[in-house]
Amino acid sequence: MPTYLWWLGTPPFGKQELTDALKICDSLVVDSSRFEAPYRSFLELTHLASSSHQNLGVGDLQWWRLESWRETIAQFFSPLDRRPFLNGIAEIGVDYAGEGRANRVAAALLIVWMASTLDWKLQRAAAGTGGTVVLHFAAEGWRPVQVALRSVPKDHLAQGEISAVRLAGAAGGKTFQLTVLRDPDRARRVAPDIGAGAFQSLVRRAAMMRPDSRSRSARQRGIAMSCIRTSTTFITRPPVIRPARAGRPNLPFSCAIAGTRRIPECC
Repeated sequence: MPTYLWWLGTPPFGKQELTDALKICDSLVVDSSRFEAPYRSFLELTHLASSSHQNLGVGDLQWWRLESWRETIAQFFSPLDRRPFLNGIAEIGVDYAGEGRANRVAAALLIVWMASTLDWKLQRAAAGTGGTVVLHFAAEGWRPVQVALRSVPKDHLAQGEISAVRLAGAAGGKTFQLTVLRDPDRARRVAPDIGAGAFQSLVRRAAMMRPDSRSRSARQRGIAMSCIRTSTTFITRPPVIRPARAGRPNLPFSCAIAGTRRIPECC
């Protein structure tokens, strides 16, 4: 029977009591949203995962809270005719609740999940006026990808929770845009009775980017640990609030809806 050590708060990295406890454990479970010093804690967690016994697994509750966001984003790229869009992503925006470095953990993990999966290389990170953190990646062929992380007040959300994700780009002569919102303000209406058996899946779940909770492959552990290592760069930048752009569609959190537009031949 596997033994799990669930540590509340920040584990005492480097202390003998933690080292001794992990010798008889199969997995260490933490919650990075509760780290007192996220930057230092992520570095220590990375070192711990690489220096402990080879069978030790490391789980982060914050990482698994992002599963719905990851799955929703992946669903958009699941149809074969949308796969080329993965190589055309140019801009990403992530809004999160709360201020301070610790509240940027979830947003950073979500971005480095995409960067690790699509093999983007971080070039630089800069803090804009007012606190927005701007990340510059290089995709295949040195194609630039710009990411903006910003703090947006949301009283109904817990500190650090993601409230919105936006992606935009162009590929195959078409532009595309995806917006996913958490608990958007929208009018409530009663849906008409469409009869039994009339529901259908509009977009298949993406096996390409969706994590399978039953699998413990080295590939998945590698992506998770890569996210933990890379996220330390983003967490250290100060947060900011920028005015939201007008005209954003209000979408339910669980839906991935996008618009595509063909680029004119003259362009």
